[in-house]
Parts: sequence; structure tokens; C-alpha cells
Amino acid sequence: MDKQEVTINERFKVVHVDSMNWQLFERREIKRGDRSGKGKSRVGEIDWIALPAFFGTLRAALAKAKELNRDRNLPDCGMAEAVDSIGKLDAAFMKQLDRALKEAAR
Repeated sequence: MDKQEVTINERFKVVHVDSMNWQLFERREIKRGDRSGKGKSRVGEIDWIALPAFFGTLRAALAKAKELNRDRNLPDCGMAEAVDSIGKLDAAFMKQLDRALKEAAR
């Protein structure tokens, strides 16, 4: 499976890591080096760091990114609207699904 990525802004992205999980990443400075002693240290470099945050839906992952963005006092950059839009699409899909299931049961 190709890993789908959604870059939210220059600070956050979510990656579809497997069939059931979206993982949140944050672009920031690397604080710890390679502990194996075999490679060049990347301490101080800026890169995407995987956060220990996994979500079953893209909407939940975006909502967490929105929360972290707010907690770090970063500009909103339209994240609230994106989360609301996905919620509306989810609701519309569920209505269509309910309608289709009722028709199929007839």
C-alpha cells in the first residue's frame, strides 16, 4: 500500500501508515542523536518527527493537529475549516449510507 500523506501546513502532516491508522508528524528540530553510534548525528536538523499519535480517521488526525497547532500558538491556517468540512462530508455520507441500507432492506 502506498502511504498517503496530507500536509496540513509547514509544521504538521498526517500519514496513512496502514489500513487502519493515520499517524501525526511534526516538522521540528531533532533533539536526540543516533544511539547506535554508527551514523552521523542529525541533532539540530529540521525534519518530520513521528508523534506517538495514531488515529482511525483523517478527521480525528486533523482535529489533533488543529489542537496542537493552537497549543503551540501557531497561526490557524484554515485547519478549523478543514476539520469542519470533513465532518460535513462524513455526515452527508452517513445519511446516504443509511438511505441505501433502508432501500436495500425493502
